[in-house]
Amino acid sequence: MKRFQWTSMFLLFLIFTLLPLGSLANASGDESSEITATIDSRPIYFDVSPQKINGRVMVPLRAILESLGAEVGWEDATQTVTGTKDGIVVTLRLNDTKAEVDGKSVPLDVAATKIEGRTFVPARFVAESFGADVKWDESRNQVIISTGAAVPEGRYYFVYNSLQVTAQDLASIKLFANKFRSTYNVLLDTAQFKTAPQLYDALKDEQKKLGGKVAGIQIFGLASDVPSFTYVHKMKFFPGNFEWNGVEENKNDVYVSDFFYSNLKNDSKYLKDVSVYGIVQEKLPINVIPEWPVSRLLLTKGEIAKYIDNYDAYHKQIVGKPVPTVAASAPVEYQKGLDTAQDDLAFFIKRLKEDKEFGLFKDTNQRIYYKDRTWLRRIRSE
Repeated sequence: MKRFQWTSMFLLFLIFTLLPLGSLANASGDESSEITATIDSRPIYFDVSPQKINGRVMVPLRAILESLGAEVGWEDATQTVTGTKDGIVVTLRLNDTKAEVDGKSVPLDVAATKIEGRTFVPARFVAESFGADVKWDESRNQVIISTGAAVPEGRYYFVYNSLQVTAQDLASIKLFANKFRSTYNVLLDTAQFKTAPQLYDALKDEQKKLGGKVAGIQIFGLASDVPSFTYVHKMKFFPGNFEWNGVEENKNDVYVSDFFYSNLKNDSKYLKDVSVYGIVQEKLPINVIPEWPVSRLLLTKGEIAKYIDNYDAYHKQIVGKPVPTVAASAPVEYQKGLDTAQDDLAFFIKRLKEDKEFGLFKDTNQRIYYKDRTWLRRIRSE
């Protein structure tokens, strides 16, 4: 009998040891899980987690306003926050149980308050003030906001290394991701991935799970923070013979590249030390056709937040204003059949501006500066 009791106790101990903590929490009906929020089925990322106060879900104001596409203003003297979108102006003051929507006073169930340096407001009030519908999903602890916009099909990945960013950097990355309102935005921490092929596989797995289309990949950090691919671009040519075809790799010039993140059609085992030689001469099965943009912000720990803040400030300054595009010391080449010298960079920028092609800089002024105009006049006359 005593042996049976000890055996039973040992088995019980083993079960509790092996059972995931999450399973225990769910079984006990713990409702302390983190509150999340979505807008038109895309996640909102908060720099400070939402909280329930007096039975009302309170969220950081800036995160939800920018996710809705509203401009955020702050007046320190009166402790007043302003959100503006499509002519609608919402004003809230800290610790005040009244707010204003287009100049009309509106009572609040819970006053706006500061938590961890962020202004928290009732989620329902803010969303409904801008015409959105709000629901609360008790089972998922989630605020569901609908503006009537289509559910985004594209997935945009924001890639960073949690070990190589400060808390402020990460907060800025989250708020930056919220501004991409036409895509389903995914934050991906790369701290556990030491090589680019490992990260590539993680992106493939995440995309397979989410479905839809990839819209782009934004990387934060240096190659030492978030791994890049190694890439040998050059090949050496020499007279061919019966044993060699006259081409070999130039392994002295090794580069880093994010290009191979631009599609997910490759087997990662071929993406280690990629080279032109391997693709062309050895005919390795590597797809080099980009399907979405990939960009990297070449800043490291402690620099990212400041850059994003400066970007936000600059963006506010240029709203509605034309910004000149300047091509300095553009390379120039005279080509037969052309009345003027061919300016490669200016030609490229012109293509970017034209509606029939890219239409990217339609509202900008273009100025071209040449180092030697007399040389240009001379070559045109020859």
